[in-house]
Amino acid sequence: MAALCALPVPASAQTDLRADLNATFQAVTTAENLLETLNCTALYRSLSLLLGEGSEMAATFQEREGYMASLSGMLWVAEEANAGQTPEQVFATLLPPINTATEQYLAYMDQLSATTDAPFDDVVIGTVEFCNGIYGSLQEEAE
Repeated sequence: MAALCALPVPASAQTDLRADLNATFQAVTTAENLLETLNCTALYRSLSLLLGEGSEMAATFQEREGYMASLSGMLWVAEEANAGQTPEQVFATLLPPINTATEQYLAYMDQLSATTDAPFDDVVIGTVEFCNGIYGSLQEEAE
């Protein structure tokens, strides 16, 4: 868990996307580091949807989405106020903001594609690098 705190925040400037995502997660980010793991869950899901089924890279993003979603659930129930919740309760609480954030990412990438012919910019790439850093650090700790 210390790896989450040690990683830098993406260097990209504050954007409307970032503000929208923060607002989406505001109600559930009382747990330490939960904003980051929920954000990564939604980003990985949006990237797997963007790439489509059958892509090896989409499968990688789906695996990382599941890992970050599980970690988010663990962070949620680690908070005293949320202790004792069933998996169904955790799922019912965390899935709606993940779904909303996924749609926000997809809309943002669609807008980028329409204006620049590419679904990625410094904000998306910086967030992917940040999330990959978290994922990689946690994988190293697990070994």
